[in-house]
Amino acid sequence: MADDNQLRDLKAFDDSKAGVKGLVDAGIERIPLIFVHDKAKLEEDYSICPNSQSNLPVIDFDDINTNTAQIIVSIRDACEKWGFFQVINHEIPARVINQMIDGVSRFHEQEVALKRQYYTRDQTQKFMYLSNFDLYNARGANWRDTISCPGS
Repeated sequence: MADDNQLRDLKAFDDSKAGVKGLVDAGIERIPLIFVHDKAKLEEDYSICPNSQSNLPVIDFDDINTNTAQIIVSIRDACEKWGFFQVINHEIPARVINQMIDGVSRFHEQEVALKRQYYTRDQTQKFMYLSNFDLYNARGANWRDTISCPGS
């Protein structure tokens, strides 16, 4: 759990509603301490991760209409073991994926003042912009900003 100084720094960062991109745009020259992770704790965290030599799970949707049950089992297993997976043969056109990536990039490149109205930790909102969903509970903050549509 965070000490008083770290909690103050986390709150100041969160209250700015500028995210990591806001720090970069402001020209910071040093990474704030809230983003610096203790090496021993990192080693402890990564010691429980699967072998980095292992293959990441790939879920093939090619036969989703005939093999739904097995695909669901594969997704569950991948989520339990890895926390994520890659989907192939999902039939989402590359054009749509590229447009989504472009839209996310355009959102993050907007002025902070425009993005602040969407900065929230309220997961009942249809659209969220925030930095570190677990900011106040994690051992250290991650260098990332996130957009999400949890209430959709």
